[in-house]
Amino acid sequence: MISKELDEKVLAAYSAFLERQIEKSTELCTTALEQCIKYNYHRGIGGCYYLSANIFSRDKQWNKALKAAEKALWHFEQIEERLFLAHLVYRIAYFHSQKEENTTAFEQCKKALDEFQALGDKRGEAGAYSLLGTIFIQKAEYENALEHLERSFSLSIRQNNLDRAGSDCINIAAIYLYKGEHERAIGYLRQAIELKERYKREFESGSESVGFVFYSYNGYVLSHSPNDRTIADAYLNLGMALSSRGDYIEAVDAFDKALKIKQDLGDQYGEAVVYNQIGNIFVEINDLTKAEWYFLKARPLFGILGHKQSEGTVWYNLGRIYLLSERWEAANHSLEKAEKLFIGLDIPYDELCIMQQKAALATKVGKFVLAEQLIGRGLEVSRAIKAREFEVEFLMQLAEVQELSEDFNAAIRIYLEALEIGKEQELQPKTAKILQTIAGIHKKKGNYRESLEYFEEFHTVQEQIIHAQAARHLNGMQVLHETEIHRKNEEIARTQIAHLESLIEVSNQSILMYKKELNKFKSGILTITNQKDKEENIVRKVKMKLRESPVMQETWESYLDIFCKVHPDFQTILSAKYPNLTTMEIKVCVLIRAGLMSDEIAQILSLSERTIENKRLQIRKKVGLGERGSLSGLLRQL
Repeated sequence: MISKELDEKVLAAYSAFLERQIEKSTELCTTALEQCIKYNYHRGIGGCYYLSANIFSRDKQWNKALKAAEKALWHFEQIEERLFLAHLVYRIAYFHSQKEENTTAFEQCKKALDEFQALGDKRGEAGAYSLLGTIFIQKAEYENALEHLERSFSLSIRQNNLDRAGSDCINIAAIYLYKGEHERAIGYLRQAIELKERYKREFESGSESVGFVFYSYNGYVLSHSPNDRTIADAYLNLGMALSSRGDYIEAVDAFDKALKIKQDLGDQYGEAVVYNQIGNIFVEINDLTKAEWYFLKARPLFGILGHKQSEGTVWYNLGRIYLLSERWEAANHSLEKAEKLFIGLDIPYDELCIMQQKAALATKVGKFVLAEQLIGRGLEVSRAIKAREFEVEFLMQLAEVQELSEDFNAAIRIYLEALEIGKEQELQPKTAKILQTIAGIHKKKGNYRESLEYFEEFHTVQEQIIHAQAARHLNGMQVLHETEIHRKNEEIARTQIAHLESLIEVSNQSILMYKKELNKFKSGILTITNQKDKEENIVRKVKMKLRESPVMQETWESYLDIFCKVHPDFQTILSAKYPNLTTMEIKVCVLIRAGLMSDEIAQILSLSERTIENKRLQIRKKVGLGERGSLSGLLRQL
């Protein structure tokens, strides 16, 4: 009786947590924990510590969350409750992953996955696969990440867990973005948005089956909460993918949708990120006025939130704009601000960007000595960290300074050094620009033959770039189309197969039920005909029995029609592979493939069970199956 009362106290704390009443949940959890400790009730103590871990994780207090989860684990080990233990191990793995302790996170998550599989817990299995996928992303093992995220996605779709399936799509898209496969990323992001928005529509319609699945004190529960934040992230990532591909109008549309959601949620950091991304697009299309407006919107938000690197990036972007629009003082001020914010962050690539822009500014205003000093520092850092693309850009800047100083021979020599690295690293746009510049310098010097040679090479590289872009575009369109078709077909097929499999199950049960009724009917007819009565009375009784008999709603043909929709090629493959099977043997094979036992097959085919066993023996011989081989297993493989 005491345990029941204690369970009710713990459950009250969980209910408050699921209703987002965190203060109330914390208070109830503390009270329940005191009571459970008093009675040494391990289940209750473990439940309270598990809830505490989840409360700490809301505020990203990962160390506290981890300690609480480990305490919960110890108490549940005392009562050996396997499912709760599996979830605790899974949550411990999650907390380690948040602390970027990937080795421990992986080991714990794999342990949880094995236990979920042993228990047949598909929800837990999907969660474990998803977490393993994110751990592999952190470890830069992208192929392993894809494999695990796709498994999680498949399991989540089968359970109609649209929110998790959408999140898996976002993570898969992030991998393809990193790999430069923007079209595949775009396909998955659009699928993520569709899944999450469908989830939201179902949630807003009041569907009781929609919500965030949470393993509570007594099993799975649905926390009915919207998922606008992840929809915004999907739109944000889609905008980044589209802008990487050069689809700027669509990208801005996706960013605008993300921005509206971020503003509605009061997510200032997310809002600032979107402003910054849109500003970058307007820089790319040379609309500097709009770009400046968006950067000026992002800058104070990052400043308020104390994100130094992000604020520094915005100042850097403003510096680029002012440099391009020849507002030298504003450019210098912005770059100085960026440089101060980057100090101490130890991010060499950001430092290189600042040096590059400051060198460009010094060159523009004719301070060539300062420009050379900045470029020299940039080359030194680039070579130290093997940033070859930056090295090419600094060499190009140095060559430009020599060209402006009219030291054309030095300029050509430096451009040729940059050209060699550009070709080696397959930096075709930069290679083309260098070739064109060298051709121009030779023309200035009157070296027309050399100028023509470099110009012809430039033209060849330019054509290669155009062909590569066209090929990528065509390939991208094809991949996008195939991804969309595959996704839709997969979804339709899943729905149809689930429906048809349920029909087969119903058909199995219906046929068995009707055959039982028919057997009763036959028995009744036989009893009547064996009676010693007048012939006309027997006929009258048989007619009455016929009117009472059940009508067979499921015939062999209708059953076979349903089976063929689920397994369309089974009979064709079976007949082609084993042509000596008789019609009756094929029927037996179909019913074995449908999962029926010999007694059930006997009832459906109106044969004795012994006859079916003989048929099975004949089939085994004809298909060449040994004594220990599984006939049902062989048929499932066809």
